[in-house]
Amino acid sequence: MSRAVSLSQLRKIPYALSLAFACAWVIDPSLAAPDALQALIPFARYPHLLATAITFAFIAIAHQQVGQITAKRPILATACLLCLLCFALALVLKHQESDVLFLPISFCLLMVVLCQALLLLTCLKAFANLSMVDCMLALIAWQLFVAILRCIESICPSGAISLIAPLIIVLCFARKSTVYLLQRNLVIAEETDTGANSISKDLRQPAKLIAMNTIVVFTIQSLQGLSYVSVAGVSYLGLLIAIVVTSIVLAINKRIIRIGQLCFSSICLIELGVVVFSLSTAHSFELASIVLDAAYMAFSTYFFVSLCNFCRRSKMDPILMFAMAYLFEQLSAFLADALTLALGPGVHVFFLVVLAGFGTLTLILLSDEDDCHFLRSSVLDKEKCLDPIRYFATLTDTCSSVSMQYSLSRRESDVLLLLAQKKTAPQISADLVVSLATAKTHIHNIYKKIGVHSRQELYDFLGLS
Repeated sequence: MSRAVSLSQLRKIPYALSLAFACAWVIDPSLAAPDALQALIPFARYPHLLATAITFAFIAIAHQQVGQITAKRPILATACLLCLLCFALALVLKHQESDVLFLPISFCLLMVVLCQALLLLTCLKAFANLSMVDCMLALIAWQLFVAILRCIESICPSGAISLIAPLIIVLCFARKSTVYLLQRNLVIAEETDTGANSISKDLRQPAKLIAMNTIVVFTIQSLQGLSYVSVAGVSYLGLLIAIVVTSIVLAINKRIIRIGQLCFSSICLIELGVVVFSLSTAHSFELASIVLDAAYMAFSTYFFVSLCNFCRRSKMDPILMFAMAYLFEQLSAFLADALTLALGPGVHVFFLVVLAGFGTLTLILLSDEDDCHFLRSSVLDKEKCLDPIRYFATLTDTCSSVSMQYSLSRRESDVLLLLAQKKTAPQISADLVVSLATAKTHIHNIYKKIGVHSRQELYDFLGLS
C-alpha cells in the first residue's frame, strides 16, 4: 500500500531553502532596537514589533515591485549583507549610551527589519512553488533548523546567531536547486478544456487562515508575556517534541496526510497550555511555554502549508498574502505584549478565560470548511451503498486531501472524485460534458501527478476495495 511520504520525497526536500528560512526567522531585531525607543513606546516591551508590522504593510502595498526584487540574486545577497552590517552597527552604537545616536540606531533597526522581511517573503514565495507534500516536509525541516538554532543561541553570546544567520542565508541562496526555486515564477497548469471554470480567487479562505493565525499568535504571546520567569531557555524543547511526534505520525500514516490534524492538535495544546499556566508555579510556566511552542510548531506548519497551497492553486501573489499574514501577526504580538505589560506577570483568571475563548473561536473558524464543490459533478447510486452519508463524507474528504497534496486542478479534482466512484472514461466525459479525449487527458494527468499507473493502483492508493 502506498505511503503518504516516501524516501525519495525526503531526499528531494529543499533543505537549503528551509535552512535559509530558519536563519531569517531567528534574526532578532529587538537586539538592534535603541534603548530610547522604549521611552517613546513605554506600554510595550518589544516596540520593534510595531516597526515590523509597518514594514510588512508597506511591502503589501508594493507587493508587485517586491516580487520583482526577490527574483534577483544580487539584491538578495545585498539584503543579507546589509542586514548583517546594520545589525552589527546597531549593537556597537547601543553601547555608546548617547541620545544623539538614537536616529542612526533607529535607521539601522529599520534596515534590519526591512531586510529580514524581504528574506522571509523570498523563502515563502519559493515554498509556494512546491507541491503540498513537499512544502509540508520542507516546513518541518524549517522547524527543525529553528529548534537547532535556538538551542545553539542559548549557549552563545547575545546576538551571535543574528550576526551569523545572514551569511548562512547567502550560502543557502547560492545553491543551484535553491536558485531555481527562487527565480521560478508561480505557475499553475491551465485547464485543457474550454468548458472548465477558472480557478477561484475567493479570499475567504486566506482571510480565515490569517484570522486564525492572528488569534493563535496573540494567545501564545499573551501567555508567555505573563510568565514570572524567563522561558527563552526552554523554547526549543517544544519544537523538538512536536517535530518528533509529527515525524512519527508521518512514518506510520498511509496514503493520506491529514493536514487539518495539525491545526486541531495545536488548538488542543493551546488549551492545555492555558491550564498548565494557571497552576502559577515557576515550573508550570516553563512547562506551559514548552506546550505552547509545540502548539505553534503544529499550527504554523498547517498555516504556511495551507496558504502556500492556496497561492499555488489560485494564482494569488504569495508576497501579498504572506505580507498581510505577517502584518496581522506582528500587530497581534504587539497588542498581546502591551496588554500583558499592563496586567503585570502572573495568573489573571479573567484574561486566561478570554484566551481559552480565543482558542475555541479558532476551532470554530476551522470547522467552517466548505468543500461541497467536490460533490457537484456526480450522483452516487445510493442503492449500491448501505451508508451513503458515510461513504460520501469519507470519499469526498479523501479526494479533497489528495487534490490539495498533489496540486490537482479543479477539473482534475472533479475527475478524481468520479474515478474514485469507479466510473469509466465515457461516463466521466458525459458527467462533466467534455470530450472523451479531454477526459482521458485528465485521467492521464492525475495518474502522472499521483504516481500510479492503473485504476487498481489508484483504488489501492485511495484505500478503496
